[in-house]
Amino acid sequence: MCSRTRIPFTTCFGVVHVRNALLTIIILQLLGEIIETLQYIFAQSAYVPDFLEFLFEVIESLVLVSTIYGWWKEKKEFIVPLFIQSMLATMVTLLSTVLFFVSMFFPYTAAAEAFIPPGMIEDSASTRRVFFLMCFIFVTPIAALFGWFVMTSLGAYQYYDHKEKLEAFRRSRPLPSLNIPATGNFGNPNFSDEEEEEELFGNKKRGAEMV
Repeated sequence: MCSRTRIPFTTCFGVVHVRNALLTIIILQLLGEIIETLQYIFAQSAYVPDFLEFLFEVIESLVLVSTIYGWWKEKKEFIVPLFIQSMLATMVTLLSTVLFFVSMFFPYTAAAEAFIPPGMIEDSASTRRVFFLMCFIFVTPIAALFGWFVMTSLGAYQYYDHKEKLEAFRRSRPLPSLNIPATGNFGNPNFSDEEEEEELFGNKKRGAEMV
């Protein structure tokens, strides 16, 4: 049996190309921004975000615009902000996952108290464990999704870098010269077919006349 090799620059076990996966990330981010904007618009009470939250929203928008431009123009430099953002989000969600997992066994630690809502301060240990279990189940897929964002953005960066190097190599390679020898008369007005025939067979004709 022949071994099946993985196709380069793909994700999802070699099924999806990194460029299509990057487009999927862009669509997911656009949907998230649209939903968040609709929540601000149709909120019952007027909500004014603070400066830090507003700064995060601006950074997310800039990263999204940079990713769209990098995907459209196939520029690797514009994929770097998405990679950094995804890496930070992965680290935060992984840390939260570990804290939720530990809090299931130690529900009264200082870290566990930081995640407990105010209404659950007086609840029993079993109730807290169920709460942390639900948080763990909810956050773990999000951490895996952000990890996929990291791998996809890194793969897209490598793919665009490979294309740029390949294109530069093709441009720097000299074109082969076509030295095709002339095989006949190309319609020179100063050289007729009769002159050519006389030049080729003139000696034979003169030899026949001498005999």
